Amino acid sequence: MYALSIKFVNTSVFAVDKTVDALLMTIVGGVGTLFGPLLGSVIIQYAHDSLTELAKVHWIFERWLILFGIIYILIVMFFPKGIVGTIQEKWAARGGK
Repeated sequence: MYALSIKFVNTSVFAVDKTVDALLMTIVGGVGTLFGPLLGSVIIQYAHDSLTELAKVHWIFERWLILFGIIYILIVMFFPKGIVGTIQEKWAARGGK
């Protein structure tokens, strides 16, 4: 989509941070689902924006990347198949009974 919109793709698009962001979005939302990476991208972007805004309020939030890592670890612990994958699994188990 990016290449189609601006007719050029710079190599900075494939930087490590962009790749890690895409991977985090997919893992948080749920691998193997269509809606999962979309939800993951909304959650990751919202967390990124809100934590960087908090850095302007208090000095402790200047290390927002550590808080972001903690949020990611908690999501992976409580939603091992991603948010959408875990919800689908619970829904299927509930409907099967």
